[in-house]
Amino acid sequence: SKEEYFMLKFYFIHFCDFRALAPTIECSATQCQISIDKLCFSLNTNTNETLTIFMNDIFKFCVNPWDASFLSELIFYRSGIDSNTVIQWSHTMMSRPEQQAFRRITNLDLSFNENIDDECMPILFECILHKLPNLETLDLSSTSITDKTCAAIHDFYQTHFALHNGQRKSCLSTVNVMRCNGVTKNGQQLLSAIFMQKFCPYNFVVHCIVDEHVCNVAINV
Repeated sequence: SKEEYFMLKFYFIHFCDFRALAPTIECSATQCQISIDKLCFSLNTNTNETLTIFMNDIFKFCVNPWDASFLSELIFYRSGIDSNTVIQWSHTMMSRPEQQAFRRITNLDLSFNENIDDECMPILFECILHKLPNLETLDLSSTSITDKTCAAIHDFYQTHFALHNGQRKSCLSTVNVMRCNGVTKNGQQLLSAIFMQKFCPYNFVVHCIVDEHVCNVAINV
């Protein structure tokens, strides 16, 4: 219902506040335990952009985003979102003050959303760099990205994965572009080329399939 929708949104926006209060609240003679580490919106239709607006408000108003554990895994598999949604979410997160990064997000699954394409990738990777410093896994499989996104991924690692004072600017180590019809062997070669470079993370993994018979799962150790 509409009431439940707004109540749930309010709860997640103030999640850290509720969690801080949990030890002082009694439920059936036992203390409340608030532990949520994943939001899953798979198999959605995003009718009237309900999901887009819901998550955008959480990204915009969430209290203490750096400690919002419920955002650790964001699963939007076949959820009806598109490039405009990703652009909007990315801009919203980027608009937060510099110190307010979403440090708990480690897994972002955008797979099986055919209306996600190259258009949203530049701002998404900029957002990953500045607001998702601990993101480890990005799933873009079965979307409409092309070799242009493969080039953007290559440039992202080349530009931002050189060591700075012994540290890297991002933790992104796994990228999935399986079954993206716009990714050709040229795109696959661009991704594979990352493994030959000094900037390649030691734990880098890329999943890519071309022509439905070539599968490349590579690990640099």
